This record gives sequence, structure tokens and C-alpha cells, in this order.
Amino acid sequence: MKVLSLFFGLLLSFSSLAHPDYLPLHNLKPVLSKRLFLGVIGLMRRSFSPLAHQDGRELVIYSDYDSHWPQAFARRWDTDQVLIHGGMAGLPGTTEDSLALTLCHELGHLYGGEPYSDSHNRISAEGQADYWASMLCFPQVLALLPKRTPSRASLKMCEDNIDCARTLDAALVMTAFFADNRRIPHPEVTTPDESVAHEVLLTHPEPQCRLDTFWAGIHKKPRPQCWMPSIP
Repeated sequence: MKVLSLFFGLLLSFSSLAHPDYLPLHNLKPVLSKRLFLGVIGLMRRSFSPLAHQDGRELVIYSDYDSHWPQAFARRWDTDQVLIHGGMAGLPGTTEDSLALTLCHELGHLYGGEPYSDSHNRISAEGQADYWASMLCFPQVLALLPKRTPSRASLKMCEDNIDCARTLDAALVMTAFFADNRRIPHPEVTTPDESVAHEVLLTHPEPQCRLDTFWAGIHKKPRPQCWMPSIP
């Protein structure tokens, strides 16, 4: 794992976790310790480096725990790169699970497949990164993360399936952050986005739509039409 702080100044051509127009003006001090923060990053790099190796490339995760900016990025340059700031360890309700799902989203930009927001660099669209994160990435590392007791609400929604509930808890932390940035109510599984996109949305969907996408990925259901309309 490589740590580089000045590297974060170069933000062009990145695919980011949250739309930059909605980022909070305040910094978030980490809730997770540096040891836990770096531990999750190391786990994710070890678990998904083989995907880069299949393409003859290297996966590098740059991190700066001392940067309290709540943001993460992915890009494909000479290596497959994820960059994450320490502020992502300071979101309200942050756990190792939610940090892992955040990194899954970023890895989803690199390995999630079509639709692409950048076809030349094979960078998956935001919704596709969310979908891959909950459907394929998070289940792969869940057993390697410290055991957690999911919330009662998520257990109920998941009919007592612990893996489902832990994924949902992590997704709720992430999507609440997106909603807080826009000063709108937090998404809920029981209030799905009923809108239908006119074309495939390659940028950031609405927070509710993103939760719906995580939920669809958990259950391996079709991607929500709020960003991925049915193709005749």
C-alpha cells in the first residue's frame, strides 16, 4: 500500500464517490483509527489485485488518513488507482463495513464493467460501480472483515440474513452522507425512486436511486430504472 498526500491535488479525470458540487464545506475527523483505516485498505488491495493482474496491471490504493476531506476517487493511468482521504473514515455511523463498501464502489469504477462513463479508460459509470460494489465486491470481503451485529432495522428488511443486513447498513451510511451533502432526507429501502431515466445515467444518481442500486445488487436483481432504463 502506498501513501501519498500531495497526489490528491490532481483531481482531473477521476471518478469520485460523491458529486463535487455536493461535497460538504467542513472536514470530517476520522471515527475509525488509523490502524483500522489502513487495515481495510490493505485488505481491499490484497483481495482485488488479482483483477488488475488479469489485465497485466497493478492496483494501487493511495491514502491520506490525515486529510479530513470526505472524498475518494478512482482512475486508470499507468496503474489502476484508488485514492481515499481520511475524511471517509469520519462519516456519521462509519464502520469498517462502510469503509469497505466505499472502496468497493471505487473499485467498481475500475472493474465493474459496462456501462462506462469513460470508454477509453474503461471507467464504469457511477450506478454500475454501486451495483458491482454490493453484488460482487462486498460479499467477497465480508467474511474477512471483523464480525459486526447488524442493526435490527436492516435485519428485519433482510429477513434475518446477516450478510444482507451488514451490506445494507454500510449502504445506508454511504447514502445518508450523499443526502446530507444535498440537505435532503435520508434514503430508505421502503421509499424507492420510481423515476425512469430517459437514457443511461453515467453521472451520480440521486441518493435514493443509489440506495436502490445497492439493494438491487445485494439481491442480484436488475439495475434500477432511475439510472439504467430498460433497453427495448
